[in-house]
Amino acid sequence: MSTTRKTRDTRPARTILEQHFERTTCDCSKCGAACRTMPGNLVPGDLERIYEHATGQPATNDGASTPSFDEWTLEHFEASSGAVVATIHNGTMIQRSVPSIVPRQVDAGRCVFLQGGKCAIHPVAPWGCAFFSVCTNEHRTADETDRVRAGIAATIGNGEHSRLYTEQHQQLNDAGRIAAPLADRKAAFSRELSILE
Repeated sequence: MSTTRKTRDTRPARTILEQHFERTTCDCSKCGAACRTMPGNLVPGDLERIYEHATGQPATNDGASTPSFDEWTLEHFEASSGAVVATIHNGTMIQRSVPSIVPRQVDAGRCVFLQGGKCAIHPVAPWGCAFFSVCTNEHRTADETDRVRAGIAATIGNGEHSRLYTEQHQQLNDAGRIAAPLADRKAAFSRELSILE
């Protein structure tokens, strides 16, 4: 009897996620409020894509990050404590934080990539930007919940891209590049939305 061994998908998390979810394309003022107050989180693979788009250079060399990639990451991103995920194990609820990386906020909260009112990295925007829409998901839908779960699962996944993501998150932490607490970013986002309504 032969056994089939399941092989791990080593493609970047973003590539895998794109097979299951459609990118949003809205650029209305409500969706722009997120760019001005709460830039979206990255999943493994996003850092490399954004770096290569912005600089034209590869992010890694033989699986290790390049010095210029490390410096660029420190200049453009922040470590976030991320989402809190609850699981039940043997009848006990266990909560754990899933750290994430977000674009650095400048000028009272706007995304470092928001330039002249437009996203400078739109073709390769982070998962949390490219796959969520404020105007169509004002109330959490099953689809949005699935997107959030998939993004979290990708962030804690395995493989080279997850390793690089974890290393860069640690580098940001070590350098003191820490995002404002999520609750503060959400509050700023809610204030911005209330002004628009």
